[in-house]
Amino acid sequence: MAARKTLPLFGDLGVSTPPARNLRRSRYPVWTDHKARLIQRYLHQFVMVTRSGSYIDGSAGPQDPCRPDMWAAKLVLDVRPQLLRHFYLFEIDPQKFAQLDAMTADQERPYGRTIETFPEDCNAGIVSLLARGVISEREPTFAL
Repeated sequence: MAARKTLPLFGDLGVSTPPARNLRRSRYPVWTDHKARLIQRYLHQFVMVTRSGSYIDGSAGPQDPCRPDMWAAKLVLDVRPQLLRHFYLFEIDPQKFAQLDAMTADQERPYGRTIETFPEDCNAGIVSLLARGVISEREPTFAL
């Protein structure tokens, strides 16, 4: 009986090991910066369509205190025109909550604009917030 010769399934594909890349690790998480900017742009479109509304942020403290451009809650509060009227910002971390509270104290509050901060876990606090009835069933609301 003659021995069978096996042939490679795909032949010689010329596959070689790719050259090593010399990549630097980013100092800041890219997704955090992108996420914050995406939320800011989305909220701008949201208010252009709804002309009002509420914003709930379950983790509103800064990701990095030295980088306010990556702070989603701050970027949302700065969205112009200022058509979002009510902000409910939760932060469980005491240090981040202190920074959040200080940042919101400096915010403009045109007629009818409210900003409430909560030093608690959003999963627990959202239940009592909604039970208060401050957000109507028909009010446009963005929750993060």
